[in-house]
Amino acid sequence: MKKITTVFVLCFLLLHSPVMYAQSWVARHAMDSAAFQTVFNSMLSRNLRPTSISGYTSDGKEMYAAIWNPNTGPAWMVKHAMTSGQFDTAFRQAKKAGYRPTCISGFVVNNQLKFAAIWEKSRKLKWAAQYNLTANQYQEAFDEYNKKGYRLQYVSACVMNGTAYFAAIWDKSTGGALIARHNLTKEQLVQNNTSFVNNGYKLKILSGYEKDGTDYYAAIWEKMYGPVLRVLIGVPGDIYQSDFNKLMQEGYMPVSVNVFTSYGYEKFNTIWQYAGTQ
Repeated sequence: MKKITTVFVLCFLLLHSPVMYAQSWVARHAMDSAAFQTVFNSMLSRNLRPTSISGYTSDGKEMYAAIWNPNTGPAWMVKHAMTSGQFDTAFRQAKKAGYRPTCISGFVVNNQLKFAAIWEKSRKLKWAAQYNLTANQYQEAFDEYNKKGYRLQYVSACVMNGTAYFAAIWDKSTGGALIARHNLTKEQLVQNNTSFVNNGYKLKILSGYEKDGTDYYAAIWEKMYGPVLRVLIGVPGDIYQSDFNKLMQEGYMPVSVNVFTSYGYEKFNTIWQYAGTQ
């Protein structure tokens, strides 16, 4: 089994251990399906729940990264290692039981589309979600729901057989103005993020995907006040841990994780929120 990397913080840094906790949250990556289930069970016993999950492939193997936070709020459920058909069934059953998705991670393993997802018990909030959308279908859905007053809350993307597929979640919540972009190169993403941040927006969701030899990104920004954010974009797996440790020591905590495969290697996108005092 591939080594599980765990990140967390104590009052001091344990340089001899790959495990690090940051107050009440825990983040892990490089977990295969069985390891994720084991960690999930352990976190559940500590009253922690996953708030962000990303499936991906590493050396052709199905892997997972996730962030856990204190188990507060509405009822929730998580499923992983689902085929497309299994996810269809889970999606319908969850909706019938009154749950809405908050995170949908689609990824490809051995040319097969797989899914991991998080649901929460609906608060009588109107919502909509679609997945397996091509770029054009995603744009059409975005335009349609925007006209109906829905707000885009989540997007993820993956590539299979040369085609990018998107999953997205909308709802009729209130909040600041939103900006969504997809098919951005890394340079375009950085330029957009700098411009939007300078105008009062914060990056809330980021997803990467490699198509035809180029890394692309889909993202959502929201105009809001709040803690300072830092973003890691397309960080190769072999240096991600050191970048993680650096931000953690500076007082940041991860709030969103996305991992995608580019040229056979994993790359990490994470959004961090400052958790210290300013």
